[in-house]
Amino acid sequence: MNLKIQEQKFLETVAYQICKRHFEVMAIFLLETHRPLSLVFSSMVIVMTPFLSLFLKADEVHNFARLMEDRENIDYLIQLIEKKDFNSLEENSKKSEVI
Repeated sequence: MNLKIQEQKFLETVAYQICKRHFEVMAIFLLETHRPLSLVFSSMVIVMTPFLSLFLKADEVHNFARLMEDRENIDYLIQLIEKKDFNSLEENSKKSEVI
């Protein structure tokens, strides 16, 4: 994976926005399902612009589409979402133990 630092930070922001809105399961399902068709998926990203505007600015959607052309980037985003989701589960379980 040859992501630039700013591309990694961008995907981290996308993962954060997905987790913040509790769309982890849906996002991972869509990413896993469309991984074999990454070029088609990147084109579908443009079609999904209205939905993605919940997470991204309009100019960032094209950057996201470009990054989703590479399967390794899809895998990286899935890992970020799973990591952030796991971290939030850990935090919630610690809070419930205190109560």
